[in-house]
Amino acid sequence: MKPEEKGSSRFRSLAESIFVRWNGWQSWLLVGIPILLFDLAISIFVIQRVPYTEIDWSTYMQQVELFMNGERMYNRIEGDTGPVVYPAGFIYLYSFFHSITNGGKNIWLAQYIFAGISFLTNFAFVILHSRSTKVPPFAAALIVFSRRTKSIYVLRLFNDGVAMAIMGWAAVGLVHGWGTLSAILFSLALSVKMNILLFAPGYALMYLQRFGWARSVLDGGLAMAIQIILSLPFTLPSSAHAAAYVSSAFDFSRMFLHVWTVNWKFVPEDLFTSRQFARILLVLHVAMLAIAFVRSQKLRASSVERQTFLAKWGLTKLATLSADDIVSGLFLSNFLGIVCARSLHFQFLSWFSPTLPYLLWRTRYPTILRVSIWLLNEWVWNQFPSTPSTSIILQLVHFVILAGL
Repeated sequence: MKPEEKGSSRFRSLAESIFVRWNGWQSWLLVGIPILLFDLAISIFVIQRVPYTEIDWSTYMQQVELFMNGERMYNRIEGDTGPVVYPAGFIYLYSFFHSITNGGKNIWLAQYIFAGISFLTNFAFVILHSRSTKVPPFAAALIVFSRRTKSIYVLRLFNDGVAMAIMGWAAVGLVHGWGTLSAILFSLALSVKMNILLFAPGYALMYLQRFGWARSVLDGGLAMAIQIILSLPFTLPSSAHAAAYVSSAFDFSRMFLHVWTVNWKFVPEDLFTSRQFARILLVLHVAMLAIAFVRSQKLRASSVERQTFLAKWGLTKLATLSADDIVSGLFLSNFLGIVCARSLHFQFLSWFSPTLPYLLWRTRYPTILRVSIWLLNEWVWNQFPSTPSTSIILQLVHFVILAGL
């Protein structure tokens, strides 16, 4: 073979590994690392060139100032845009940010911190995608190049991004078999924002199937203990303090404003704010989780179906889960929660944006359609304010993805 033919052959082999056979970590390393570094450069460029947008950062700083000044009654910790509605981990984390950013006044430093958080989030989800046999390395671009998500991290400084960064590494830990570390990180992510509960059904099932009942109970208890310990400054003073903490940090009855919803703008406001609407979505969510569970068991069934089922529940020898099994369980659980969410605000895109490429490549759609769906979803989330039309399009995007899974 001539030298030029050898070179051409090597190029074709490299291209094939990246765009066709795509399941090697070497291909992901070759493509993913440069994309991550380029994304970090974009974050720096945005911080330097795009004006910071004040939404909740000043409120966060006001809230943690009250805590730092001794306030422990949770429903009295508030700021310009309202009371604190997040668990205690949020208070401790943003108290740290308050300390190192001169009381929140050094916005520039805070933005660079969140650029690092964005990088860590994307790094975790690139690792998760790289362990899959379903997703090509070039899809790493879809994990990181979301305009709205970039804004959520480095221009708005929302706690959503921090929670997703920690959750991403909790998922990495689960995939790699670092069970206790994963459980600790999952609990810490939940302590920053309650949306992490959307991962909980899939996480609990994958953990149980990965490690069995005994380990799951122990590490589940550890995760609960972390929540309790973090809450102690707010719950120990009195039963009234404890009630205020639980009702504020884990408020499942919280009402959302129709004006900010991205997913249900086409629903009349009186219906949107009704308890009946919330109950319907809850029932739909539970039903979809149940269907997903039954379907996953059927897809994995073998000639010894009963034995396999028992093994997967840790009742006999433990079942071997692939990385795809774990990632699918986590991402699908979260996405079903997104589909049935009572309301999605613009910053909530960060809850599932880094999981979307994997979900799209789980479908049987051609690549051009997968990318088109991603682009359409990105377009919807960049339309401000949302309208009935954009909400309908978003729901259609959700339906098309679900139909393909």
